[in-house]
Amino acid sequence: MSVPTDSKSPLDNEMRSRYSTTAGWDDIPTEIFIYIFKKLNITSLRCCFAVNKKWSEIATCICDNQDLWQALAEDGMVNHGVTQELKSTLSWKDLYFNSFLWTKLPSAVALKLHEVEQSDVRNMHVYRDKVIVVHPNGVECYDIESFQVIRSIITLNCVDVQESDDMVMVVTDNNYDSHYRVTMFIKLDKDEEIDIKKFHIPLRMPGDGSIHAFVESLHWRLIGNRVYVIDKKCVLWECSAINGVLIIKALAKYYGEIPRTRSSTIHVIEEDVYISLKWGNLVTVTKNSRWFRKVNTTEIPTKIIDNSKLYTRTPRRNGFNTFNAFVKFPFAAEFIDQSVAPLNMIHYHYDDPEMICALQHGDVILRGFADGEIAINLLRDDFKYNLNVQQFDQDEVTEPAVIALDICELKGMHKLFVATKHKVYNILLKYQNDNRLET
Repeated sequence: MSVPTDSKSPLDNEMRSRYSTTAGWDDIPTEIFIYIFKKLNITSLRCCFAVNKKWSEIATCICDNQDLWQALAEDGMVNHGVTQELKSTLSWKDLYFNSFLWTKLPSAVALKLHEVEQSDVRNMHVYRDKVIVVHPNGVECYDIESFQVIRSIITLNCVDVQESDDMVMVVTDNNYDSHYRVTMFIKLDKDEEIDIKKFHIPLRMPGDGSIHAFVESLHWRLIGNRVYVIDKKCVLWECSAINGVLIIKALAKYYGEIPRTRSSTIHVIEEDVYISLKWGNLVTVTKNSRWFRKVNTTEIPTKIIDNSKLYTRTPRRNGFNTFNAFVKFPFAAEFIDQSVAPLNMIHYHYDDPEMICALQHGDVILRGFADGEIAINLLRDDFKYNLNVQQFDQDEVTEPAVIALDICELKGMHKLFVATKHKVYNILLKYQNDNRLET
């Protein structure tokens, strides 16, 4: 007598019964999750936030108890969150969650909060809780919240002023040639306000190592407690603040032509310096070398974006028809093709004769145009959000060209600062489901 094919032995039936009653993930005690999550590295722990609400809450608890937010943010944010951290007073935890707000950009509503009259704006930067507005005769510092002037500095021929936790960088026009004077001031006391009005050419150098100047410079970039300068001989210098003293060292000399596109030429990722040349060419100086090396497109691909507006005759700002953004995405980002970008790095080269200014903020690119248009590009989703200064002014704007742009990180929101030649606008980007601020 043959055995029916669908019959099961007593052992098979017991195993099937045991598997059918096995608890699911939701039934596993929280203590077991905590034990497992404590064993994870930062990258694995970061991935737990995207699984479900329970996993996210447990991962949040682990990061709170073990103070892992800075490590988590640096691991998961574009370019390790360096730019965002210097444009906010938020904790690393809030900065990390703020970085996901940009994915809601398609539903954002732009609300003008303030506007102020200013004359002949040259540059504008956000540092912590203030906005630094640069004009030829000095600097005005505005409070982020009230947008009231909290400090005014008088200095001549001012081109740019940038600030970090440890340093202040002042750039002035030499007048007698096409180069600039880049001066670094170290902050001996973080609560001390540095008065720039007494510093003029020729500059007296103190003996305590707190001030240094490069008289003839092509490019400059302040990042954290380091200033990178390329002088007229194409020598790359690094000036760092260590224990209250400026340390100056030459990194390398480039034997070729470096284009005049201002500070967007210099990019720094993990202390490796990349220099953008013409049409997507890159050279690099690593922290362990003293020479420039050409970067192959197989290492870091270049994406050239041409958004030229045809048949327009609006004057453009000299030297800003091109802009370079250098982006290192978090490891194993799902929107990066590893076969194309094995190092998770992409170099974006924007070429547009109508573009006047541009800014990189993580994986967000902000660009200002001669007709007052503001384009915000989110690189991870290839999405563009457009504004225009005309929509924020009741009167007709006679000179709408956008001279400078910057972003401030506030909890659960972003503030956009826009400067034309004669006005500075404070604009809130309000995202969907954010009802904390009523219109």
